[in-house]
Amino acid sequence: MPAILASKEGLKVACALFNLLDAKDRKAVVKSLPVGEMAVNRIANLFLIHVANNLDDTQLTKKKMMHDLLLKIDDCIEDFHFQNVLNSALLPLQTEKKEDGTVVYKPNSYLTQDDLSMMSLFLEKTTAKKDRTVRGKELFKIVQNPLSMFFEEKLKYQLLDQKPNRVMKNLFVALAEHGVAGSSDLVDEMLRQVQKPYEEHGTQQMLFGHPFIHRMLKDMVKGDVLANFNGEGKVEEGDEKPSKLKLSKNIAKILLKHFDEAIKGRGVFILLELIETKET
Repeated sequence: MPAILASKEGLKVACALFNLLDAKDRKAVVKSLPVGEMAVNRIANLFLIHVANNLDDTQLTKKKMMHDLLLKIDDCIEDFHFQNVLNSALLPLQTEKKEDGTVVYKPNSYLTQDDLSMMSLFLEKTTAKKDRTVRGKELFKIVQNPLSMFFEEKLKYQLLDQKPNRVMKNLFVALAEHGVAGSSDLVDEMLRQVQKPYEEHGTQQMLFGHPFIHRMLKDMVKGDVLANFNGEGKVEEGDEKPSKLKLSKNIAKILLKHFDEAIKGRGVFILLELIETKET
């Protein structure tokens, strides 16, 4: 299979063939893939994304694909294509049905429309039976702890990196969207770090006003609302009802604690997100 992934047309054929294969043949294909090499290839990484988002065998996805991928994380985390394979586990692909009956991948934040189009051939003929929402939750759970541990070790430096990591941002957003940010040690540490000052253009500002961080916090608020008002809110021990919007409340407390700094900088945009969102 990797031999035909030298071109976009080859990618199109490979994705279409995988859609048509039965479970036994799919298993054979996945076991033969050199995942580590493919993840950093500009075309082959797209086939890995397609496979991970259409494979019903969760154990095979975990023990073969994601296991092989995560073994390379220290060496490859800055690679754009490698990041996209991880992003596809955090923010899985969604599909839509066209008027002519064909099924295509919806646009997303990390793949081009051309790439998604090439990966969509024969999606309507797929032999996969698992619901995409269920598969998406499974993919997130596979990478949640390994990625949380990886970024927690280097969080202080990752947050201040001049080129912040897209996987880190998507991990935080996914934690919010899946309703588990409130119980995440990584999120707790991040909320402590964003209350520290950093220097920008010769002036001291709070880290929650950093160009990258304030956008990430806004997206986490949106994810928190999505989780709590779409059946994803988690019931905490001793509570009769789900703990609604715990993350958003914690972010609001931080902004109120540092109110002067927030309204003078980009933190004001997070405040506006909280004020303008009906649920918060």
